[in-house]
Amino acid sequence: MRAFVLLALITSTAIAADFEQVLVPFDTMTVPGVGTVWSAELHVRNDGDTPVNLFPDKCVYIGLVFPCAVLIDVPARATVLLDLFDDRFANVPNGLFVYVPTTRIDDVSFSLRIRASSSPIGTEIPVVRLRNYRTGRTTLLDVPLGTDSRAALRVYSADPQMHTFIVRVFREPGGELILQESFFFSHPTDPTYPTAGPLMFDVSSALSNASLQKPGRVRVTIEAPDQRYWPLLTMTDNAMHHVTAITPQ
Repeated sequence: MRAFVLLALITSTAIAADFEQVLVPFDTMTVPGVGTVWSAELHVRNDGDTPVNLFPDKCVYIGLVFPCAVLIDVPARATVLLDLFDDRFANVPNGLFVYVPTTRIDDVSFSLRIRASSSPIGTEIPVVRLRNYRTGRTTLLDVPLGTDSRAALRVYSADPQMHTFIVRVFREPGGELILQESFFFSHPTDPTYPTAGPLMFDVSSALSNASLQKPGRVRVTIEAPDQRYWPLLTMTDNAMHHVTAITPQ
């Protein structure tokens, strides 16, 4: 087994060196919501002169190397609307990882937008490149809590290990700590590499518990020492069905 693990590590490291793992928090989809229908649209632009596949050719599982079943092909000099939630990704509903070859990073651009059926514009959601991930403490400012909107806080993980996230909510402008919660999660053992879906932790309960105390503006901090992660906080207006995305700056 030790030889298998070593082979998997060597092969995975080689794959990782050839591709940049890119987090897409939502994929192209249409889902019913509270009082409306939501859609997420993922556009990808390939400015290169040749097609690009956004998933590696080789996958690894317990030391065995085999062809990946996933092909995400974007033609040359083209912009495409990707629809990736099909049978290949039935088990990864919390977003997707795509893999941009390191030699093609400058050729590929992304745009991800979510909107309600009543809105022609929508809200831009960041597509997270390697440089965007956070470690340690992240602070999200000017978060409105109350009965007129719904708050959702998601934390996406990029590391295949156990995780402990600490979420703290402070009342602004005075900085009073009104809530602190710890969340512990772990990855499944022996996952296939590269993985198609990120590990997403829904820690919205921290905001729900905080808003029960008193509506108002708050500051939210997430702490995860020595772990790469990316938080996404969305506020959805109950009346207008408009989404505001609050992300690390």
